[in-house]
Amino acid sequence: MAQKLRIEYVQFYTDGSSAKKLEVTAPKLAEPILPKPKKQKRKRVYVDPVAIFGVVVAVCMLFTMVIGLIRLQSVRQDRQDMELYVAHLQQVHEQKQADYADSYNLADIEKTALALGMVPTSEVNHTTIVVTETVEPEAPTIWETVGTFLTGLFA
Repeated sequence: MAQKLRIEYVQFYTDGSSAKKLEVTAPKLAEPILPKPKKQKRKRVYVDPVAIFGVVVAVCMLFTMVIGLIRLQSVRQDRQDMELYVAHLQQVHEQKQADYADSYNLADIEKTALALGMVPTSEVNHTTIVVTETVEPEAPTIWETVGTFLTGLFA
């Protein structure tokens, strides 16, 4: 048999045998030292639109309630003034009615009426006349007219 050949692997890379990459370095400039920015605390006001709407509605309702109370007070004052005025008119009416009742004499009026030819009601014949009122049929309403039309249409 033939002898096997002995194979050896040679490692050509050894540390320091490769060319190093050249670094192009620019002269370093001294960087200015800037002050560190301070974090400013944000003032946050959280506004809830529903709460704002509620407050606006409450203010409007308060405003209308105050106006209503003012109007109610003025109406009550007007009512009180009118009650006083009506009481005054009733008093004037009673006074004028008393003056009128005192100004005529029923006996003189009766004598004058009899002298003019008038007769007392007890001596007059009474005739009663009965009048019957004709009842007109009611006109149908719009809905009844529409119902009748639809009934005739689908019948």
